[in-house]
Amino acid sequence: MNYLHHGQLRAPISDVHELTNLLRQMDFKVVSLLDLNFQEMHSAVTEFLLLLDKGVYGLLYYAGHGYENYGNSFMVPIDAPASYTSQHCLCVQNILTKMQEKETGLNVFLLDMCRVRNPNDDVKVQPGLLKVTANIVFGYATCVDAKAYEVNREDVANGIFINFLKQRVCENEKVTIMLDRVAEDMGRCAIARADVDVDLKQSNQETLLEAGSLLLIKEELRCPDVPSLYTRIHSLQRLRRELTFTVCLHYTYANMDEEVEEKQPVTVGKPLVSKLNLYEPRTPRTCSASSFTSVSSSFVEEFPSVSPTSNTWPYYVESSNIDSLTSSRSANVPEECDSPDLYDAPPSPVSSKSWPHGQMNDANYRFSDMSNFNSY
Repeated sequence: MNYLHHGQLRAPISDVHELTNLLRQMDFKVVSLLDLNFQEMHSAVTEFLLLLDKGVYGLLYYAGHGYENYGNSFMVPIDAPASYTSQHCLCVQNILTKMQEKETGLNVFLLDMCRVRNPNDDVKVQPGLLKVTANIVFGYATCVDAKAYEVNREDVANGIFINFLKQRVCENEKVTIMLDRVAEDMGRCAIARADVDVDLKQSNQETLLEAGSLLLIKEELRCPDVPSLYTRIHSLQRLRRELTFTVCLHYTYANMDEEVEEKQPVTVGKPLVSKLNLYEPRTPRTCSASSFTSVSSSFVEEFPSVSPTSNTWPYYVESSNIDSLTSSRSANVPEECDSPDLYDAPPSPVSSKSWPHGQMNDANYRFSDMSNFNSY
């Protein structure tokens, strides 16, 4: 991640790629974005909220710089100034408030960031009226008032949090139990507590290939005999018009000395991330709970199945009820397992089906689809 005024992060590229693949293998609708400034991050959250509806499961994963003040977590965009405050960042609890207004079935937040206090920010942000419900789950990369770390070692492809999360995320277990096991695994990890070279939120690899990314880079993949035909395009979310390439072909005939040049423009349209028009302001630059407003979106049209009648399996389902779920298309409001107070158990998002409210006390939520799981 290319922060303008803070340390650069490379590991989130491979982490986002890893988690995206796992969620898609479980039939989730996933959109991954990198290097977002404040406006783009704000717009992306607004678009995300438009996908949610009654009974939908929502999951939001964030990897990058962040901090926590007075129980509120803040995500830092790449254009945040050196001495940033809550006015330059997005408050996670504000997002949760708007998700609750959608009557979502499950809200999951996976925050791969630091949780130390911000000495430049003494403002207590009021995220609005948060409901104390049992369908809120938070997964953190570190404990309260602590920093998140990444390890510089050749045998580690991902950040510490994702390295352990990817081993557990498809377990047939409650999400809270799964995240507890991830935390236990991290506590026993030698590279997280032993004498190793640890950099604060710095990349554990020097290149995208070493980080396990499938993004191909011309300089990295040059073949000794055949020139590389791959390159990487940055910041596609800022594309305002259709993407057009000009293909140039240079060749000579056997009986000619002069080189012949042919050019052909190729239009590939606008990638999905650019269709969001994240550069367009949605609301005034504020961290209030009312800062996320409902607007029309072409993004929703790309995912017509994300609705109360979606066939996508929920993140957690009771294995004994899978058959009954396939025959039921009702939009109900499930609640995820037993949970302490709102600030004792963190939130999280995803999307799919749900149970009648009356069945929630006896229901155990489990990951339902592990048939296509592949670790890297």
